[in-house]
This record gives sequence, structure tokens and C-alpha cells, in this order.
Amino acid sequence: MKKLLVVLVLVLMGTMSYAQWATSGTNIYNTNTGKVGIGNGAVYTPISLFDVGKNMTSPAIAIRNLGGGGGAEFIMYDQVSTAEWKFKSIGTGGFKIRDQKNAKDVIQIEPATGAGAVNAIYITSAGNIGLGTATPTVKLAVNGAGTFNGKIKCTEIEVLTAAWPDFVFNSNYNLRPLSEVEAFINLNKHLPDVPSEATVMANGANLGEISATLLQKVEELTLYMIQLQKENESLKARVSNLEK
Repeated sequence: MKKLLVVLVLVLMGTMSYAQWATSGTNIYNTNTGKVGIGNGAVYTPISLFDVGKNMTSPAIAIRNLGGGGGAEFIMYDQVSTAEWKFKSIGTGGFKIRDQKNAKDVIQIEPATGAGAVNAIYITSAGNIGLGTATPTVKLAVNGAGTFNGKIKCTEIEVLTAAWPDFVFNSNYNLRPLSEVEAFINLNKHLPDVPSEATVMANGANLGEISATLLQKVEELTLYMIQLQKENESLKARVSNLEK
């Protein structure tokens, strides 16, 4: 009789789709396939290894480090002990995604505290990324300065500048005599209004400003050529009159 009861219990356990664990009044469910559900509703029959659902405002899973020296972690493994990734809070209040196998912090975000704190990164449904801006309308929008220690390759660059040197063609523009330009070059070894080699090597060059300055030099050069052409035409006319 005892053997029969044991067999019946085993048969019933093998045919049950899930069982309920009642712990402290919560709803915790497990299936005979090793899946666990917590909450209510759909997780009565959990479809993932760990399935959580609750009819409430903003259901969440919390991992707390109640000790000191470091943050809480959520760890994922790709095969046993082959590749380990950590989603980890930082003790100072930040967050990082860490490739633990290669000891690299792939992403680290500092806590948004202090006067200079902004909502740092936005990604829209269109795939636009904003750094320091919540409304990126292009693939990468950066509100602030950037530093690149390497090559930038692109098919087009558009630079917005506050001024453009068409003032060179104003009638009241003071075009330096070429003799004055020559004296400046002999003394300083660069053109007037153009930064020196030492300045550029030390501080770099603003692309918009240097483009405007170079255009200014081209426009001035055009005015010099026009002057020389007029002088040449005048000399030709004088020579022609002398030959008559």
C-alpha cells in the first residue's frame, strides 16, 4: 500500500504543469521544467526561467548591497565561466556595464549631481543619438565640445560660423599695400590675420574661423590682382601712346 501511494505521488508530480509556493503571503510559482514565476496574472504559468509580473504601478526588481565598499550587481554568463558581464551600480551612485572577463568598463555613467549635471544620453525611435540634448534630429547630436584623438572620416562637413569675410569687398575696406604685407611677412613669417605655426601647433585651429580667414586672404589677393591688371592696362596705354 505504501509503495502504491509513493507511485501515485510521483505520477501526480510528473503530470503537474506548475505548483504554487506560498511564502509570506506572496505568489511564487514553479513549473516542472524549472521555470519560476513571481507575482500574478500571466506568471501563473511562467514562460521564462525567471518571470516576474504584478498588477501595480512600475513593478521592479531590486538588488541591494546592504554592506559597504561597492555597488550591487547583476551578472550574466555566456557559458559557464567563459564570458562574464556585469550590470553594476557604483558605490558613489553611478552605473557601469563591465566586461569582467577582459576587465573593461564598456559603459560608465556618473551620478547626475552638481550644477553641471544634464540628462546625458538620448536615443530616439529613429536611431538618433543625443549627447547633452533631449531632441536629436540627426544620427548624432552633441550639445557641447568634443575631443577626438584620431581621424574623422565623412563625406560632408557643415560648419556654422558667426561671420564671413565679404566685408573685404566693401568700398571702405582698408586693403594693405603689398609693401606693408611684405614687411609683415619678413618680420613674422606668416600672413597678417593668419595664426602662426606655433599658435596652431599649441592650440589647434578652429575650422570655421580658419576657413573664413583663408577666404579673406583669397578675396584680398583678388583685389591685388585687379589693381595690378588696371595698372598693367594703364601702362600698356601709355606705351601705345609713346609709340605713335
